[in-house]
Amino acid sequence: MRGSPAPLPCLLCGRQDAVRDWGNARHCRRCGLFQAPDPGASTEGSAFNDAAWYGHLGRDPDPAEDDRPHRRYALEIEARLGARAPRVLDVGCGTGAFLGAVARRGWTALGLEPSAAARSAARRRAGVEVLEGTLADRAPPGPFDVIRFHHSLEHHRDPRRALRLARGMLRPGGLLCVGVPHAGSALNLLRNAVRGAAGRLRGRYACDVDPRMGHLVGFTPAGLRRL
Repeated sequence: MRGSPAPLPCLLCGRQDAVRDWGNARHCRRCGLFQAPDPGASTEGSAFNDAAWYGHLGRDPDPAEDDRPHRRYALEIEARLGARAPRVLDVGCGTGAFLGAVARRGWTALGLEPSAAARSAARRRAGVEVLEGTLADRAPPGPFDVIRFHHSLEHHRDPRRALRLARGMLRPGGLLCVGVPHAGSALNLLRNAVRGAAGRLRGRYACDVDPRMGHLVGFTPAGLRRL
């Protein structure tokens, strides 16, 4: 009889002994990283390649609505860089709301997006170039003043490699901006405890890790700092 397969090592620290099952995800107690059982076998961002995911693509967004949530963010970046019109790469730009907002401020903006439907919408919305793929597929020629991962880093099979590629594309003194779901938040932990008590974890993925949605890894603040 064959024994159980050896547990996959943590993507960050490479340890096997610190990794435990957490619902249908795996959690490294040393790094705090959550990961799909086999991220390498999953389809990166598969759900986001479907036009049905972007139910709002048929409407024409109001530029003022697009700009409002991004104005303070853009002002903070400009203040840090001391530049009025930086060059930015938005990795996983979705339908281009951020790209459009900063392009209207005079930034030189470039998007990278695996979904054909979202790319098309982003080009119409922002009026800038949006390339196909992920950072693992193609690294646009730099350098950039700003590289942004907004809820896109968790869609990379190897987030550490993605960040290393991004760092190599930054100008000296440039900014790497990362926003991801908090996999270890009190809300996530409570939700998983409730699901576990109700016996409903089977078939579900814990802590925002779900390859069916393209979420291959989940970060805690400690895990993100280790990258």
